[in-house]
Amino acid sequence: MSTSRSPGRLVATGGLLTALSILIMLAERLLPVGTLFVHLLLSFVMLAAIQLLGTAGAAAVWLATAVLAQLLAGPPVSLVYAFVSGSYPLLKRVLESRVKGRALRLVLKAPVAALLAALLYVAARLVGLADPLAAAVRRWPGLPWPWLAVPVLLAAFYVYDLLLDRAQTPLAELLRLLGLRS
Repeated sequence: MSTSRSPGRLVATGGLLTALSILIMLAERLLPVGTLFVHLLLSFVMLAAIQLLGTAGAAAVWLATAVLAQLLAGPPVSLVYAFVSGSYPLLKRVLESRVKGRALRLVLKAPVAALLAALLYVAARLVGLADPLAAAVRRWPGLPWPWLAVPVLLAAFYVYDLLLDRAQTPLAELLRLLGLRS
């Protein structure tokens, strides 16, 4: 297979990656698969988009997928995609290309995670989804939720970031074996 980067091939690749993302989201709604696993797969699709199309092309895939997901998959999965599993790989790419020094990048990723979580929370509340924090507080009223939730979510975010780091090399090799990259 040719590895040409013609405009038509790039648009077709972006369309296929968008369709794959939508299929993964619909599978999450139809099959009893883990939601976190689905969003990790969606992040891997975004990593593939970044490697195949560059940051601008991957941003187009993210936008198209986010809009279609809102229409086809519904708010819970589409919002998490729009604000975390689809957008973070792009933000990670931009951050890592512009900020030198691993320690500084790690420090800067915490406010990025907090911003994405806040945007997701606000968007979920705007579309009328239940407040997960309020449900947890009602279930376990004695726990100091803000002080407990922040470090747990931040640790989970850093594990997610590490998984994305570890997936990039095998993903690049898979794309090369499939003839999609040279």
